[in-house]
Parts: sequence; C-alpha cells; structure tokens
Amino acid sequence: MFMVQEFVMRSGAGLAVSSQVGRGTEFRLLMPIDHQESQQLDLTASSNAPSTKPLLRVLVVDDDPRVRDSVGRLLMLDGMLVSFAENGQDALDRLRRDADFDLVLSDLAMPVLDGAALCAALAQAFPDLKVILMTGQTPSAFSLEALPDAPLVLRKPIDHGALRAAIAQSVGGPRD
Repeated sequence: MFMVQEFVMRSGAGLAVSSQVGRGTEFRLLMPIDHQESQQLDLTASSNAPSTKPLLRVLVVDDDPRVRDSVGRLLMLDGMLVSFAENGQDALDRLRRDADFDLVLSDLAMPVLDGAALCAALAQAFPDLKVILMTGQTPSAFSLEALPDAPLVLRKPIDHGALRAAIAQSVGGPRD
C-alpha cells in the first residue's frame, strides 16, 4: 500500500477505494488532468446511459491544482458537474458570471481570499448556495464561529465516503 500511496502522491493523482464484505474491493486510480485545461473547462462524468436526473454543479476552490484535480475527479465519479477556481476571489468572480451552482467546496487556507472569507461573502451575495470547507489544518485556526451558518468542514486528505456524506447532508443529493 505504501508504494501505491507514494505513486498517487508524487503523480498528483487520487485514489478512490470502495469495499464490501463478501463482494470485494474496488480501487480507482484518478489521474490528474492538464491544469490549464481544468481552469477553462467544465468537466462532466462520462456515462453510456443518459441520466434522468439533473446533476449537481459543484465549484471546487483550492489553490493547489493537485487537490482541485483529485477532488474534482472524486466528484465526477459520482456524476457531478465540476468547475474550478484557484482562490476565493476567483470563485466569487466565477459565481458573478454564472451563479447556477448547487455547492461550493472550498479549501480554508488560500491566498487572495481564504475559505472563511469566501464563505462570509457567499452568505451575503448567494445566501442559498451551500458551502463545504476543506482543510489539512485544525479548523479552529480559522474564524468559522463568526460565520452566519456553520459550514461543514472536511479534513484533508479527503475521504470519498466522508465527501459523499457531507454533500448529501448539505444539498440532499442530485436535483430533481
């Protein structure tokens, strides 16, 4: 497992693992996409069958392109439409041009505008937009108690199951 973890970390990839007792374990290696393309394209999960439910649109905000790509791939595995922003200010600019997102998934520690400040700005400008924050640090290091609504905070590295549960808790699953 150490060699797999080292490969995943050095290549900027992601790893999704799901296991069921008596059925086996599935490993999905999520390779990074070209950073420049990820800035400009909305990515969708491919599917052979047309979906009958509209997909969730998620804006992933993180200053680390490897984190953006790996989290984006986890979301795409679940059939979500994913867009990216490098920091809080980029996210606000993006949302002013296109506010039709269901969720913002943002890092807390970022230059320009951090996740706590982004969350506060979103509460004023887009009060119905759901926000989940991510951090590799202690969440108490940020002024989250001053925010109008306490957002969910996920610890990095992001666990796919915890991410799914947080999204279900925040937005209740795909739009009907």
